[in-house]
Amino acid sequence: MVILEFDGESKYFDYRPTPDVLLAERRRENALVVEGWTLVRARWSDFSSPGTIPARVLAAFERARRLAG
Repeated sequence: MVILEFDGESKYFDYRPTPDVLLAERRRENALVVEGWTLVRARWSDFSSPGTIPARVLAAFERARRLAG
């Protein structure tokens, strides 16, 4: 149960006031964690380093596997 969440700047600044967006995101993330999900966050800069995102996702799978078992 791993989720990759992309944090682009437009979601924080272009649609609603930033505090509202951050509060809604925090509530959603907390609800997912309570349900047992493991979140991995990525930003555009992460794509400039090949292998960064796959390594973080694989590490998250390993953490999730340990927590489940």
